Amino acid sequence: MMKLELSPARMAQAIYSRSLLYFVAVAETGSIREASRRLNVAASAVSRQLSHLQERLGVKLFDNMGHSLRLAPAGQELLRYCRTILEDLDPTVDAISALHGYRTGTVRIATIDSFATTLLAELISGFSRDFQSIHLSLSIHSAKDVATQVAEGFADVGFAFNVKDRDLFRILLKAEFPMGIVVSDTHPLAGKSCVTYQECVGYPIGLLKPGTSIRTALEQASTRASLPWPKYVEATSMRFLEDLARVGRHVTFQPRYRFTSGFCKSSLVFIPLDDPPKTTDEFAMIVDRRLQLRPAPKEFVSFAKRFLSERLEKTQ
Repeated sequence: MMKLELSPARMAQAIYSRSLLYFVAVAETGSIREASRRLNVAASAVSRQLSHLQERLGVKLFDNMGHSLRLAPAGQELLRYCRTILEDLDPTVDAISALHGYRTGTVRIATIDSFATTLLAELISGFSRDFQSIHLSLSIHSAKDVATQVAEGFADVGFAFNVKDRDLFRILLKAEFPMGIVVSDTHPLAGKSCVTYQECVGYPIGLLKPGTSIRTALEQASTRASLPWPKYVEATSMRFLEDLARVGRHVTFQPRYRFTSGFCKSSLVFIPLDDPPKTTDEFAMIVDRRLQLRPAPKEFVSFAKRFLSERLEKTQ
């Protein structure tokens, strides 16, 4: 028997018109050129299909913003419809595959940046080796937005800190990690066993964007210490902030993950933050408690729980 090779993308290509698939790609990228790269087709083909779709519907789907395209009201309604259909394909693909004994499907993962730049790549790599037919889709957000992604159905599983609205989520794994700073091993603070927020703000600061749990904790610490908000470099990437600390005198703030035996970034030092009342962050893997997990996400969360629990045991 021929090997069954199904995915939501294959099903969509088989069932729905090319113009709708091209429309979704343009809507999600905001650009015909970027959509053509994603689809691996000529930009002229994408543009032609988009024009045909607008002519058939008799409405304008996009507003031209110069260097990008923005969805018009009609386009927003059409995208909502397309996403509903494409999302409904996942359980259909799972069910058809199960009839033939295959484990396929898609897992949508929402994560915070600091976890994405530490252990998540290793976790995903291990899972992909064991489940080669399951597709993974990863997006990076603030901790608050990770919870929103899961609650609103845009992600099957989330990794975040200090999750609120516990009634909405099932917490499948949690662990507390100390809050601290990361500096170069040549930094004046590098030899300390712990530091206070007041000691840190005497140096240039590297911060994640507002909305992250770390940023909120620092704002609270600044208020408690009656200190002005420091001069800082702001970024969306923890990896960039670590590189900034490595090459200079910047201080960055992050939790110390106990999934690893030590701070694995060469030439960087982690120092616990001694500023009560908040000296730890609670890390959690979450799913929407209102939903029954589909087979593919169920396989992923089971693998992730084993993988992360083993790492926690080794570092205790």
